Amino acid sequence: MGTARSESLRRWVWEANRGNPVGENATLNFGTDGNLVLTDADGRIAWQTNTANKGVIGFKIFPNGPLQNLTLLLGLQLAYQGPPKSFTGGTLSLTRPTYNTTLSYLRLEIDGNLRIHTYDDDADWNAWQVTYTLFSKNSYETECQLPERCGKFGLCEEDQCVACPSPKGLLGWSKNRQPAKVNSCGLKDFYYYKLEGIDHFTAKYTTGDGPMKQDACSSKFSKDCKCSGYFYHTQSSKCWIAYDIKTLTKGDDSTHLAFVKAPNK
Repeated sequence: MGTARSESLRRWVWEANRGNPVGENATLNFGTDGNLVLTDADGRIAWQTNTANKGVIGFKIFPNGPLQNLTLLLGLQLAYQGPPKSFTGGTLSLTRPTYNTTLSYLRLEIDGNLRIHTYDDDADWNAWQVTYTLFSKNSYETECQLPERCGKFGLCEEDQCVACPSPKGLLGWSKNRQPAKVNSCGLKDFYYYKLEGIDHFTAKYTTGDGPMKQDACSSKFSKDCKCSGYFYHTQSSKCWIAYDIKTLTKGDDSTHLAFVKAPNK
């Protein structure tokens, strides 16, 4: 359900079952017991309001002005047959101001980036513009800080995916590349190969462990079977464990080291 003033202003304002879509011939039925039920064609209940036998007499989505607001209300039948009453938290609004101002919203995107979208009141097409992006090549926080910028196991440099590490060196980047799987926790069944000038996306935002020597880091993290590798800063003697490698960041400091776990064959 959304607004339809213009193509560029359309925004999704409410849906019944986010992440669980139904197929063709699905039905949305308001029963005599006051329950609103979304049922798939095979009879499976995908979503319901769980308002059966609670005095609910209807649901309404209606304009609260000249296409300025959309409000989702739940009507409640009172003992004295009074007017509908809205339930707590039941109002969803998308407001377009009539005065000369800016409408913006902040959204966490599916790629993990944080963006501000701003509406241009003078535009008839493509009125929503991205006016701020947290991780971008034009800011201090580059796209290389996004956990999955380069897939499950990729090296990022200057916002570009440039390679995939391996024990024999750097290979061409592929979004399907995965770290080598280690099936045993035995200390003799795996080893770490070293990469220089590499950081993990978490190192910039966490303090790490230490100070301690690199051998102590290796000994500590090797006891954790879920560890996929660790990262060590030689100058600060700090280290970080990584349970998911994902995007590695290439930097200029050769004292920033990455140690990636690999199986002994």
